Amino acid sequence: MKANNKRPLIILAVLIILLAGVATAYFILRKKDKTPAAPPDSEPTDNQPAVSGVLQMGSRGDDVKRLQAFLNKQLAILVWRDMPLCDGEQITRLAEDGIFGKKTLAVVKWYFNSTTVNVNQIP
Repeated sequence: MKANNKRPLIILAVLIILLAGVATAYFILRKKDKTPAAPPDSEPTDNQPAVSGVLQMGSRGDDVKRLQAFLNKQLAILVWRDMPLCDGEQITRLAEDGIFGKKTLAVVKWYFNSTTVNVNQIP
């Protein structure tokens, strides 16, 4: 093949490579920008447990269990902080029994006092 015949093929190959690179960059950046929103009927994520109402001392049910599971994860993550106390006893783990009692309240207070809480992150 003559040099003049190769030139269009080389230009075409370079254009294809550039186009592929631009397309790849576009899809990578597009994927980073779009975080899929959870459908309204979906299960809560680990970071955002859904609660159907106000939880307080004496509350019972699945919402309290989800709160206790969330708090147990926070206890495991924030183990280097001073652990919460209830009646002089250090709490390292909550029973996920669905009952909002004194220990759950102590861990909730500890969590809010030991972390910087963004209003949008409140479970």
